[in-house]
Amino acid sequence: TIAEKNPLKRKTYSKVITLFNIIRIIKEHEDATVFINIRDRELSSALKENINNNLFILKYKKLYSESIYFLYSIFNASKLFAKLIIRSLICKIFLFNKRSSNNKISFTLVSSFTGTLRHGKKNPYFKVLIDEMKLNNTLFKHLYMLNTFNIAENVKDILFLKNSSDQIKFDAIDGYIGFFDIFLILKNYISLSFKLFKIKETLKNKFIFMDMNIYNLFIGDLYISFLGQTAIENLYQDILFRNYFLKNNIDNKIIYPMEMQAWEKIMNSNKNISSDNIYSYGLQHVPIPSLMLNYFYSKPELVEDDHLSSIPKPDLALLFSDYDLEVFKDMGWSQNRLISYGSIRFQNLEDAKEISWTKKENLISI
Repeated sequence: TIAEKNPLKRKTYSKVITLFNIIRIIKEHEDATVFINIRDRELSSALKENINNNLFILKYKKLYSESIYFLYSIFNASKLFAKLIIRSLICKIFLFNKRSSNNKISFTLVSSFTGTLRHGKKNPYFKVLIDEMKLNNTLFKHLYMLNTFNIAENVKDILFLKNSSDQIKFDAIDGYIGFFDIFLILKNYISLSFKLFKIKETLKNKFIFMDMNIYNLFIGDLYISFLGQTAIENLYQDILFRNYFLKNNIDNKIIYPMEMQAWEKIMNSNKNISSDNIYSYGLQHVPIPSLMLNYFYSKPELVEDDHLSSIPKPDLALLFSDYDLEVFKDMGWSQNRLISYGSIRFQNLEDAKEISWTKKENLISI
């Protein structure tokens, strides 16, 4: 039994896996009458779409009305937009004249600012790099993105940065928004939302994956992407990075944790538009196999249709190992954008010998 959820709390990937397995089991018992109890509307409607014979879904529920998705998307987008604007305003007020300039800065380290940094934890992405930079007297600064939509937590993070401005060279990208940018985001949001309806009709009968029509599983994702919180967050970040690079186009080297998430593509896209002199290094964040979908679509899509060339990528990807490098090459990345650099994020495993095993501290290395 799969529990029914808020239609915009997405678990699409697991639903696709579940749909595939249910269809496989049903086909293995073609001569039997199959009774299934599924409470999830999207999954039960997708099953009906793909299999009709000998299938009885107990308490069958149709797909949500699209007006439900529409209203949820508008509501969530509006709520998030208000929080983002308040966050930016607080950032501009409290960090006025507190942010570091780019004078004589060699590297800018881009990452989210999380509450753990307030409690003395070192940034896990850059710990080893920072230690080496300090030893070599290399000047660097942090470019932080506030990481939560909780205003109270945002205020704590901003006040911590304000009080640490004498010890930490940093900038906060959330402060790079102007009054008229608010209206520009809304204009772009309206323009994007109109594209939703055209794309929905285009995909309706073509959303086929492994011989399954999975359109009903992705309807919520389409609304989120074009009308909901994902649309607003990405449009907001696009304005922030555009304004940042307009005012900081002498940043000559940028390092960031590479997962090929939306904000990374937005950052690299705006970097490429702003200046040819800014160089970005994507530091591999996680081992590839378990999260390959974060990095790639599929080889035919990327290479045969040449979509890879249009995806904003780092100028150089710093990868864990030769194995990872070969995976990237196999997916179509050019050799001159790849280097086997080492898994510096896990360098702290070398400190394992200093751990007292009597204190019940667990260290797991895979």
